Amino acid sequence: MSELKQLDNEEGVELLKRVMVGWEGVTDEAGKDIKFSASELEDFADNIDWLKSVISAYTKTYAEAESGN
Repeated sequence: MSELKQLDNEEGVELLKRVMVGWEGVTDEAGKDIKFSASELEDFADNIDWLKSVISAYTKTYAEAESGN
């Protein structure tokens, strides 16, 4: 079974916690880097548009890799 299929039951922030290990270029309004942490990830996940975008990008990238594209 593929990793993507195993994640089918995961949703929202729980899925992100399993697939995200860090980020680059995420800054606050003053331009200061925001260090990746589970707490920051949960804060960002409160923004439904951000959450949908990240999950969509992950599933699309992984599905394309699985199909050999």
